[in-house]
Amino acid sequence: MQAERKRKADKERAEGAEIDAKVRADTDRKATIIRADAASASNIIRGCGEAQATGIFANALEQDPEFYSFQRSLESIKKILSTDTTVVMPVVGFGELFEQIRTGIDQATEIENGGPTGQASLGAQEGAKCAEVSAAWYLADDLNVDQPDLTFLSMEPEIWPDGSLGCAIDSGEFINEVPGFNVRFTYEGSSYDVRTDKYGSMLSIC
Repeated sequence: MQAERKRKADKERAEGAEIDAKVRADTDRKATIIRADAASASNIIRGCGEAQATGIFANALEQDPEFYSFQRSLESIKKILSTDTTVVMPVVGFGELFEQIRTGIDQATEIENGGPTGQASLGAQEGAKCAEVSAAWYLADDLNVDQPDLTFLSMEPEIWPDGSLGCAIDSGEFINEVPGFNVRFTYEGSSYDVRTDKYGSMLSIC
């Protein structure tokens, strides 16, 4: 009798160990996929943020070039002359240093804005990718599911009437129009639409 019970116990332990190994392997696989997707998404979203920042700087440059140059120069000096940094030079030398930094900022701005030696900032296609990635993570969080479980269906460019991305009560007038996308996904047989602005920094599910 003891031998029979031991045989059954050993069998159940073996089956339990096999199930445990399968569950752990599946969990590790999903975790690896999620981490890889998250790393890729973070790089894309970070690039989108930098593109938006460049656009904001470009707008500031157009409105007041001299103040923009002065402000960026101060920011650069703050980074160069960090805490506990000692600089020994005459006042005239410090002015020359500031002017050199300011000149460098102006040249960098020309490159950022697509000047003779530069290229234009993030294009529409890359902006769409930003919106798609942001929309996927936004919907996954809303549904409380893993982002890789969503299936991308389509993406259509839209002009939303306002910052609510068209989810607020329609006032009948288009005020402060927001260009963006309507991104559609499926999950377990149901389809979901996520509204975004151009770079996916504003999102909404109506």
